[in-house]
Amino acid sequence: WGTMSFGDVAAAAVRFARDGFPMPVLTSRIITKAADNYRRWPANEEIYLPGGKPPQPGDLFVQSDLGKSIQYMIDQEAAAPGDRLAGLQAARDAFYRGDIAQTLVRHQAENGGWLSAEDLAGFKVGIEAPITVRFRDFEVYTCGPWCQGPLLAQTLRLLDGVDLESMGHNEPAYIHTIVEALKLAYADREQYVGDPRFVDVPIEGMLDDDYIAQRRALIDPNVAAPGMPEPGRPGGAARTGAISPEPTAPADELSQIDTSYISVIDSEGSVFSATPSDGSAAGPIVPGLGFLPSG
Repeated sequence: WGTMSFGDVAAAAVRFARDGFPMPVLTSRIITKAADNYRRWPANEEIYLPGGKPPQPGDLFVQSDLGKSIQYMIDQEAAAPGDRLAGLQAARDAFYRGDIAQTLVRHQAENGGWLSAEDLAGFKVGIEAPITVRFRDFEVYTCGPWCQGPLLAQTLRLLDGVDLESMGHNEPAYIHTIVEALKLAYADREQYVGDPRFVDVPIEGMLDDDYIAQRRALIDPNVAAPGMPEPGRPGGAARTGAISPEPTAPADELSQIDTSYISVIDSEGSVFSATPSDGSAAGPIVPGLGFLPSG
């Protein structure tokens, strides 16, 4: 799908990595908060704590190794004979089979990691039908139960039978209702959702009209659940355990920021949506590559 080359798409990314960009205030705060974690690995510290200190707002933030990794993929694409698809395959092979893969696998072997050359070479992104739900006048598509897609789908189904407009946008009753619906969806996520290659997920039952109505009835307009509610029993559920509600522990706002999201829709109706969710202080960056293996 698409019309652009990898080099076209990655041009801004490689420029920002190679030449740098002014450090935003929020990113500076996050890096400062996680400074001790970055110091656990020399490669992380070198990038994110230049000169031994967190970069300050406005400082030029450079990621040279990451820029080189992206540029290597661009160069491999440019050198490939054939059409656009052949070039894209060459860029992909540079990562999963070429020098990047070899460096990554060597780093894994030296540090007791599990990722092998066969894992990388054999990986392919799956193509599958999305989960589809109706919310008011909208048809909403989410990814399947190998991710958090069902959480959004189930929350929207719970809220579809609620008169949110009459509550007033962001009024206490409005926020309370949305939060309580999210809690119910999170409870089912914790109990049932997993990689469907290994877990039997009752996704149809979780989105069934009668089940959704039962769960929606648990939303008390006057009382907030103290934490995670007990999961329901959707049709097709095989698990029998229950999670007792527990008070939610306070969380530092900066420690919870680890996910980015981008959505692009062009004039021809092509859509790109991605949710990268890995923290740069959560594991060792591969020296020379400028990134850490995804968790």
